[in-house]
Amino acid sequence: MLRKSFFGLLVIALSAGFAQSDSTVPQPSRDGYALLDMYIAAFQQWASEGSGGRDVVVAKMNEIMAEAKRLRSDGGIDAVFYARFSRFLAVNKLFFVPDPENMLQPIIEPELARFVMDKLGEEYKQDSIGQVASALAESVLDLQIYLDTKDKRKKMMDDIERKYSAPPKKED
Repeated sequence: MLRKSFFGLLVIALSAGFAQSDSTVPQPSRDGYALLDMYIAAFQQWASEGSGGRDVVVAKMNEIMAEAKRLRSDGGIDAVFYARFSRFLAVNKLFFVPDPENMLQPIIEPELARFVMDKLGEEYKQDSIGQVASALAESVLDLQIYLDTKDKRKKMMDDIERKYSAPPKKED
């Protein structure tokens, strides 16, 4: 039941159409969108079929991470996207790691707490599936926004620098 609840919450959150493969997206970003699409499609499939136990989820996360590493080495995604996407997948994996003896709890719980705080601005409530699902969905949205604005970031930064930089000193 716990697994179905998590998958259901995550699919609802992700089904809002965050990732897209629009032909207007600049080519270097398409690989980032493809990674997001792989992730979302997997959860949609598991939710619709009622499948996707921990082993299946972890195996898919490993497959997606291998693809992200390949794309990073081929230049298909940049270092910023790779770092953010890697953390996103790591949190997914931590959430699904079987830990019946609670040996990993001192590692898992603080990371989930940091992730939830970073993404939602909320204190983490231990074992809150809804919070983690919301934080993961927010992370997908953040990754999507990064890709959507990547080609505009240089101009935006130049505008900020012009706006806030000190006027040039007058020489005597």
